[in-house]
Amino acid sequence: MKLPNKLFTVKESCIGKFPQVLDIVQKRTLSVLRLYEITKKYFSSASDFVETLDALFYLGKITLNEKSEVIYNAE
Repeated sequence: MKLPNKLFTVKESCIGKFPQVLDIVQKRTLSVLRLYEITKKYFSSASDFVETLDALFYLGKITLNEKSEVIYNAE
């Protein structure tokens, strides 16, 4: 997971990607694939996207409905 340090700025880290993802998820529910399609311009790879989703999930900011595979705002 990319965290801010000597090698990565906050903007380059997964924390720096939180606002872009949360802005979209707060407005509507989306599938993981659709969310990636919308936000992929902010990520250098799909693994960076997944790491950001993992961090948001662990922080309780997003929730995944495993049955429908839809991400939505947890708050």
